[in-house]
This record gives sequence, structure tokens and C-alpha cells, in this order.
Amino acid sequence: MPSLRRLKRVLRDHRRFLILCHPNADPDAVCSAIVLRNLIRRLRRGAEVEMAAPEGLSSISKGIAAKFGQEFSEEPDLSGAESFFALDLSSLSQLGAWGEAILGSRRPLILMDHHAPDAQTKGGAYMAIIDESATSTCEIVYRVMRGLGAKPSRRDLELLFIGIAHETRSFSIATREAFLIASEAVRAGSKPFELFQLIRPQMDRSERIARLKGSQRMELRTHGDWIIAISRVDSFQASVARALINLGADLAIVGGGEGEARVSLRSTDAFSRETGIHLGRDVAQPIGRAFNGIGGGHSTAAGISSPGPPAELTNACYEAISALLRRSAEGAARGAG
Repeated sequence: MPSLRRLKRVLRDHRRFLILCHPNADPDAVCSAIVLRNLIRRLRRGAEVEMAAPEGLSSISKGIAAKFGQEFSEEPDLSGAESFFALDLSSLSQLGAWGEAILGSRRPLILMDHHAPDAQTKGGAYMAIIDESATSTCEIVYRVMRGLGAKPSRRDLELLFIGIAHETRSFSIATREAFLIASEAVRAGSKPFELFQLIRPQMDRSERIARLKGSQRMELRTHGDWIIAISRVDSFQASVARALINLGADLAIVGGGEGEARVSLRSTDAFSRETGIHLGRDVAQPIGRAFNGIGGGHSTAAGISSPGPPAELTNACYEAISALLRRSAEGAARGAG
């Protein structure tokens, strides 16, 4: 954990804060934002803290926000904020015009994330609290809270539990720290069964149809021993990509979209570990830039939004991954020789 002196200075000198999440904010982003808002209000008397996400919240996140009585704006007061917090947000370009306004304001921007931020976003930040080894942004917010000498309430711990559980696929890839936070929530009286109910997705008919169409349109390719599934749907690309991984693919590339092209990339942990390919850093970020869009994400889950045609974007992802796999195989062959 880096020194928090600069963060303490921001909290001391300012009163109006804006916490920003990525578009269609997921539970990790939303729960992190609510806990951070609670923390700021406790440490800075009279603080005004607004939370916002362009395009609103994901369907699961809406249920969480409603359960905890929290609201996120889609039209925040950018001019009134004295400082900004960006959570679970690897690039300010994800915020569109908001990001440009924030960089142009020259007001302090504090990043908290477990993704690697792009150079422009990190360069424009007053402070960056980044740890790619963390499995969720909730873990980082917890560290900040403890580093500032604050004790999380039971409500805070429940939110952290929910965000971590969702981000780590029900703790299947969680770190030791994540389990310790969850354990603290349970000791405080939280009931895991009730919290898990909040993150169990209830697929509506349209999402189920998208998954079935994605499976029907799937094209299988192989690269060595790896099975790559490529498909297209107009919506629910991330859900379809997850479904293809569950069906047995090592890597799924699902593109589509109406008006704006979107591609979701998913891989198994084994694919990421054995190939060394980080879908967010090595694929989504560079291809997003190349197609005048944005991209980013984790080693096994990433996404791209771009004005480019979906088919071209999907093909570019496949070609980039194929090139990385060839280099990985050549490196392994040289090492064996």
C-alpha cells in the first residue's frame, strides 16, 4: 500500500467529491464506490459525495444498489466536484466526455483499481493506488480504509463481500486477502447465503436466446491444443462468451452490437497461465486503440468498444491472439532446444 499522505490531504482540503465507475458498472465497482463514499463521509465532516456511472449500472448492480438504498447518477455535477475518484476504471476514455472534462479540470484525480491503467489516465492522476495482483477493487478500497485508520462497519463488510464474490467467481480465484475480508464479514454477523443471492444472475428470456444463438453461430478453431470459439450476437456478448467457456472452449471471442461494435473476450485460467496472454493488456487495449475505441480488462476477461465493424474487430482479436500464441510456441521451442 503506497503512502496515503496525498489522499489525506485531498480529504482535508476538499468537501465535494465525485466517485466514478465504468459504464454499466458491475458489483465490484458499485460496492467499492459505496464503501468509499461511506469512508469519505466518516473522515471528512460535511462531505458531499456523489456516485456516478455512464450508462448506469448492470442489472445485478441495480439490485445491490436498491438493497442498500444507494443511488448512482448518470448526469453528475462535474463542475461542482473539487476532486474525483475513479474506481475499477482502467481508462478515462471509458467515461467519454466526462473523462475529457476531468482531465481538463486539473482537479485531483485518485485512481483505485486492480487493472493496469493506460498511460494517459495514469499520467493525469494526482494519485494512483493500483495493484494488479488483487482480485478485486473492493480489496484495494478495504486496504485504503484500514490504512486511514478506519474500521469497516458490518454494512461495509457486506458490500465488500458481495463485490469480491462477484469479481472472483464466488471466490474461485480469490486471494488470501479476499478470503480474510470475507471472513471478517462473517464474524461481523453477515450471512453468506443471503449475500450470494444478490449476485446470482437471473437471466431473462432475451439473454437466454442470445446464449443459444451464440452457440448456434459458433465457429470452432484450434491452435495447437487450444480450442477457440468465435461467435456473434447483437447483445449480451459477455454472457455468451462465458457460456462458450462453460461449454468447453479455452478461449471465446464474441462480437456484435448495433451502432457500436463490441467484443467480449474470455479464457480459462489454464489458457492464461500456460500462454502468458493477458487479454486486457495484450489484446483489448491495443486493438481498442487501433480501432479508435477503448479496450481493457483482466487476464481472462476483457472487452472492447469501437465504432469499427464487429466482424473486423473480432477478426483482429483472433489474429492478435494467434500471433501471441505463435510467439509463445516459438519461445518454448527455443527454450527446449
